[in-house]
Amino acid sequence: MALAAAQVADRVAAILVAAATAASSRVFTSRTWPLAEAELPALRVYVDAEQIEPETIDYPYLQKHSAAVRVQGSVQASADIDDAMHNLAEQVLSALFGTQANAQLQPLTNVYMTASEIDRAVIDGPADVGQITVGLAVQFRTFSNNPSTLV
Repeated sequence: MALAAAQVADRVAAILVAAATAASSRVFTSRTWPLAEAELPALRVYVDAEQIEPETIDYPYLQKHSAAVRVQGSVQASADIDDAMHNLAEQVLSALFGTQANAQLQPLTNVYMTASEIDRAVIDGPADVGQITVGLAVQFRTFSNNPSTLV
């Protein structure tokens, strides 16, 4: 089984695939997954950073994880690249914070948006390619002797 943080990224990715965003099934859980222009729009979901703190004093320790999850959308458009990026970000947020996502996010707690930023917009050939990143803060818990099981 994967570490709990990897499971968080997988869970977010599964929600986005099921939501039928413009990226469709092109949702990858790796920040380095190579993307060709023919694969756009697409999403990358990954944990950028994680802080862990004990919540109990007895072994095994109950640990609270606070993770920064990034959903990076890549789009291509021949006009209005900003609109294309913002539309994809809106679809991501609707999928993650809609009523159906609540049950799928359990046992994650305190999932909220922390940022939305345009990483770059590149004019490349007849169409622009742009990236927008939605930052999420996610909290979850594990036991110190079982880092791959969410509790």
